[in-house]
Amino acid sequence: MRNAAGLQSDREQDAEDARPASRLGHNSRGVERRAVERFSARDLSEIIAGGMREAVTCMVRNLSSAGAMIEVARSDIPQRFVLVNHARRQRALCAVVWRQGRRVGVRFISPLRQMDCDC
Repeated sequence: MRNAAGLQSDREQDAEDARPASRLGHNSRGVERRAVERFSARDLSEIIAGGMREAVTCMVRNLSSAGAMIEVARSDIPQRFVLVNHARRQRALCAVVWRQGRRVGVRFISPLRQMDCDC
């Protein structure tokens, strides 16, 4: 079931996270392919990009120093944008690496930066 923003509930996310080898980032034997370890997250965040009339709410589902997997309620997310993670008070310029339904994998083009304000 999706919430008002069109994002998955935590229970649905937990069920997906429990899936074995077919999970994103793993090869057919279930071995992690990523060079940098990712950590589970449930961080309410926003996507901000030029040409967009308003920020788009998203959920960061996992996070590393190199990138993140986010869940979005809309499919018209641009290839490059600023990800503002309100839960961790961080932001970074991102580039889309892959898309699968409502999930989007991004790499950080700029380092994660701490925000100085409650933005």
